[in-house]
Amino acid sequence: MTEQFQLPEFVDNRGKLTFVEEIAHLPFEISKVYLIDSASVPEKIYLPGKTFLMTPVGSLTIDGTMHFHGIGEGVLADCNTGLSLKVSSGSTLLILSEKPIKSLTPLKLQFRARRVYFMSEIPEGKSRGSHAHLTTSQLIFTLNGKFDVELDNAKTKKSVTLTSPLQPVEAPVGIWHTLHSFTNNAVCMVIASELFNPDDYISDYSEFLDISKSTPTND
Repeated sequence: MTEQFQLPEFVDNRGKLTFVEEIAHLPFEISKVYLIDSASVPEKIYLPGKTFLMTPVGSLTIDGTMHFHGIGEGVLADCNTGLSLKVSSGSTLLILSEKPIKSLTPLKLQFRARRVYFMSEIPEGKSRGSHAHLTTSQLIFTLNGKFDVELDNAKTKKSVTLTSPLQPVEAPVGIWHTLHSFTNNAVCMVIASELFNPDDYISDYSEFLDISKSTPTND
């Protein structure tokens, strides 16, 4: 059984934030995450457990009848489901799965994913992030376009330009991170180790420096 799923979103003057969490939105705990370019998407796939599929970039057709395009919508598939897949050229297929899918290779994460969110339609000159987390580790990708990620451990800073989904950057617990210099077509995806919790954010830089003095440094 498959059904359409609409992702929650939030829009402000910094652009659009679209997100999905296990249990809160998806009816399962996420075991594996798969990120597949259009050339590698299989024509048919067997899903051994509950699964969520979407194309944050491009379009997806399932069984010739269900059509999905871009951020905001996807499909929930129930247990033991076989699907026929077709994606447009240049698409990126994201799969969040309750169980390993034998025919696919999952992303190698240093943590178990519990939340995935996307930032898009970011106006010129705007930045995202500018905070640290007390308990959450994150892996940051560009799925389209490019942007810079600045990582700050309270002692040193480094900046990384993301231009390919194959080269994400990690923002570990306790690292202040700022995303900026987005191209107008940029789509950022973040895989997070924890569910959203406003108390997990350190948004004041002075507070971040004080906390960093009393905790081990993440280089």
